[in-house]
Amino acid sequence: MIKTIKLSKTNCYLISVNNGYLLVDTGYKEDKTKFFKEISKHQIELHEIKFIFLTHHHDDHVV
Repeated sequence: MIKTIKLSKTNCYLISVNNGYLLVDTGYKEDKTKFFKEISKHQIELHEIKFIFLTHHHDDHVV
């Protein structure tokens, strides 16, 4: 299952993996609070994110 996390200028994706989630990209630093609110809406806690996949090195993908 893939969950979309919509932030101000970009999206991140959470993919369900064994015992947690893979986070695809991280968004801008300024979206940190929004990111936490969005994962909470999906009933996901930060410790459940086990892996991070960064698609490229732009600042909206590597915070």
